[in-house]
Amino acid sequence: QSDIEKCSQQRLEMAIQSYIARADATEAVAQLKSLLSDDPGFIAGWESYGVLLGKLGRYEEAIEAMNRLLTLAPEQITAHTN
Repeated sequence: QSDIEKCSQQRLEMAIQSYIARADATEAVAQLKSLLSDDPGFIAGWESYGVLLGKLGRYEEAIEAMNRLLTLAPEQITAHTN
């Protein structure tokens, strides 16, 4: 795993913890958006970003995120089911 991948994974975990600890999907989405700006190929980030956008009712953005996930990882089940 490269340093960028390790950093992205850590940032993803922080965003998820933010959501779990405070039930704050808005903050988690902001963190994930920043992460994906820095590492646009981070598959797990797109998956989490799309799911959280859906939870916020931001469906068009969620669809865009899942389409990006589908482009990066067509085998990813979440991209087909969310």
